[in-house]
Amino acid sequence: MYISIKDGKINPVDELPDILNFHPFNGLHYCDGETTLPNGRKSLHWQKCELFSDEEVQSISNAASVLERLFDNMNRLEAAREAYQEFKTELESLISNDSFALATVDRRFCAYVFEWKLFLDHWKKYIDDGAQTKHWKDLSGTEKYVAAYQKLYKDVTSTTYDSCEEYVLATAIRNHVVHANNAVYSAHVGPDGNKVFISRDAFLSESNISASQRDVIKKQDVLIDLVCVAEKSLSAAETVMEELMNFQIDNDNAEATLALLNSNTKIIDAGIQSDRWMIFRPGKVQWEPNLTQSITMQRVKDEAGNPVEGPGITMPLMTPAVGLSYQYLNWQGYIAFAGYLKHLYESGKWHEMQERYLKASKVSFTVEDTEQVQKVEMKDEVPTALLIVNKKGEFLDKVTLLDNAKGVQSGKR
Repeated sequence: MYISIKDGKINPVDELPDILNFHPFNGLHYCDGETTLPNGRKSLHWQKCELFSDEEVQSISNAASVLERLFDNMNRLEAAREAYQEFKTELESLISNDSFALATVDRRFCAYVFEWKLFLDHWKKYIDDGAQTKHWKDLSGTEKYVAAYQKLYKDVTSTTYDSCEEYVLATAIRNHVVHANNAVYSAHVGPDGNKVFISRDAFLSESNISASQRDVIKKQDVLIDLVCVAEKSLSAAETVMEELMNFQIDNDNAEATLALLNSNTKIIDAGIQSDRWMIFRPGKVQWEPNLTQSITMQRVKDEAGNPVEGPGITMPLMTPAVGLSYQYLNWQGYIAFAGYLKHLYESGKWHEMQERYLKASKVSFTVEDTEQVQKVEMKDEVPTALLIVNKKGEFLDKVTLLDNAKGVQSGKR
């Protein structure tokens, strides 16, 4: 039994009104104004955008998710970079090689190899989970796509493993420290620079080292320089990341780019100007008691009109409750990035960068009969490009890929 109060009259009701169609926010919305409340906080007014069908809104949502994951993957190596820098900073501040000081440096190096390995594991999981295929309209080619992505990951990591000894050493050292071993066995502290080492022989005594790792370790000096291992393994990880990012941009983002740019054109043509966009999705709608508001009913007279004393009945107010979720759209960032990708595709620059032709200056020389070997030096330069855009959609030119700052998305091509 419930009680309904309307126009000062109390009426008992058996059931509460149906509110299944009560959806205050649903679909794509934009902020068209804000007001300041008495307590100083801002209140945003959200207006529903009626330009797109439910299917088109879902397409926008999918495209936004694809670019967000692109941004995430661009920063995937950032934790390893930071851990590497913390290791280098700690090592540079070393003034003695006592056990306490070395333990601190050891922790920093272990943190680096953990983050370095986690970078590789994150990428593998991302690919094995289907990458961005769940956001595709046409799912018929997902298996072939994921298989190609998995093959690329295997090929690029295997090639790097075979060509970079420090990549192998970083992998082996990570496994070494996982089994409760230290990475740092000794140190050199001096004016010529601080260095820390792992013992080759102690390293080889471990039973959990693979045959290929053992072969590489045997070729190293008695003391293996951990600074060299960190520097070159991080550089190798950059190479792996570049290949994986290239594949994602080439295959994941074309459809998302077009969906966002076409939607933005429609918004501009409609005269809508807003930098705040949300997609609201209502969940279950039901009546719930409001625990902060209630009503107390006091009986003052009985049926005969005699005064009645006694406690009243306090009942909570029943209010509609909507399980509302939302997706924030970084609209300016999406459009700026999508626009740049479209420019690269249409101008042919994307294809040019992918070809990675070597640029060589013409070298003129003559052969003289001097009975001596004559040498001519020709240096090739690999053309690269660096795209840097922050989440406000602003393009930057003072941040390098290795110095990638928080909140800035960068991709090396």
